[in-house]
This record gives sequence, structure tokens and C-alpha cells, in this order.
Amino acid sequence: YLASLGELTPQPGAVNLLDEAQAAGLKIGLASASHNARIVLEKLDLLSRFEVIGDGHSVTNNKPAPDLFLWVAGGLLVSPACTVVIEDSGDAIDAALASGFWTVGVGHAGVSHAHLVALDGLADLTLDHIFEAFSKNEERR
Repeated sequence: YLASLGELTPQPGAVNLLDEAQAAGLKIGLASASHNARIVLEKLDLLSRFEVIGDGHSVTNNKPAPDLFLWVAGGLLVSPACTVVIEDSGDAIDAALASGFWTVGVGHAGVSHAHLVALDGLADLTLDHIFEAFSKNEERR
């Protein structure tokens, strides 16, 4: 969820969230069904922000299958239960949930079943907000 269709500018809040994650020492990966994910990241000057990039070439069964999320988590050496997936697709949220990932749904396109929903996009989303929401979800388990 980094580039709008037709534009090559980061979505509002995306770079701030990446900055926060890097400052916190978190591992960052990208799971994109696009075959052009690396090219887009290069043009956005964001390629170096990601330790692992999974794209349309990385797995046989792409989204909405969970394989790409699991591939990226494996590359980062983290378990799904310790990983946050930020997605703007309801099918991708389903795949992440089925594999045990924490989920943040962005926008209005069928993501209301995510653990946390950011209806207005990434602009107001912070790590503190994410961690607080997941802490509350964990208490309910």
C-alpha cells in the first residue's frame, strides 16, 4: 500500500510508519503480488527500507493464498504471531488471519474484519496505535 495507481508517490503516512518501524528496530518486509514491486520501491526511493521483498515471482500461490506472507515472514525469521500485516484488501486480510498474523486493514474495501482498521489510510497510523490495539486484542484471547 505504498503507491497509488497511476502515481509514484508514497501514500500519506507510509514513510512515517516506515521511519518509526526502523527507529524501533523492527524488521520490515513487503509482500506484494505485483511483479513490479521492486521497480516501484526503487522509483519511490524506498527499496533499502525493506529487509525482505516478496513479489509475484516469490511463490507459486500468490494472494489471496497466505504463501507470500509466510514467505516474507520466513525470510525475516519471524513467526506470524509476531508479525503485523498491513493490507488494503479483504482477501489478503483473510489470508493473513488464516495464517495467524496480526492484521491492520487500510481503507474501506472489505477490511473491517482486521484486528485494527485504519479507515482513513496510513496518515494517522502510528506504531503506538498498532501496539495498543494489539495489546487489547491479546488481553481478549
